[in-house]
Amino acid sequence: MLNFQVSRADVTFDAKFPQPDFEMLADDASFLEKIFRFLQPHGLRTADVRFDPGDGSIGDEQIVCQLPSYWITVRVRVDRIEIVSTTLLREQTQALKGVVASALGAVVEHRAGIPFASFGMALNLHGAIEGIAAQSYLARYMANPPKGLGPQVGNGMAAYFGQHDDRLFASVTADLSAVVPNAVFVKVQAQWDSRKVGPASIVDVSERFVQAGLASLDLQLPVVNRAQ
Repeated sequence: MLNFQVSRADVTFDAKFPQPDFEMLADDASFLEKIFRFLQPHGLRTADVRFDPGDGSIGDEQIVCQLPSYWITVRVRVDRIEIVSTTLLREQTQALKGVVASALGAVVEHRAGIPFASFGMALNLHGAIEGIAAQSYLARYMANPPKGLGPQVGNGMAAYFGQHDDRLFASVTADLSAVVPNAVFVKVQAQWDSRKVGPASIVDVSERFVQAGLASLDLQLPVVNRAQ
């Protein structure tokens, strides 16, 4: 396995509702009280909460909670909740787990047992692969490149997978990074059946799938020496 030295990462978790829940954004502010109470232990302040009308449609209207300590944003819409970390550091993983659990916990309490439809995760990673150039690593996925279009300077790969075990679908992508020079971009994405995966375990399940997704590309994250 090749060590993947990640220099930039972001991740999005989402939980979809079976039907739009218009009470999530109702004027009585009952959900607003819950989401604030659940996220306050993670540093949320009243100044970090706002209403965003989006594009003006009901579907894009949202409550936005920004946690400045972790660069994490929680967005609540009538049909789903999203937790986004735009600058994910490896040492922030535990904090992210806590925020996801708290945000989903607020929804569970508010919806009084109404189940989620599905859980999703999309992780974007940019970094160098130890011991091999990005173009050389990606070349293994292009046996027969198009001809007659000029000198080839790179290639990418995307693979999509159907329902399997607790997953509804999954995909892995490997390409040249557009934001980090001489680096590889890897995306690992999946959606899970909420009847088989619960809100309390979705981050751990996602983490295991990320490891499996990277392994399928012959990649691994270097072991962190916690003694230092």
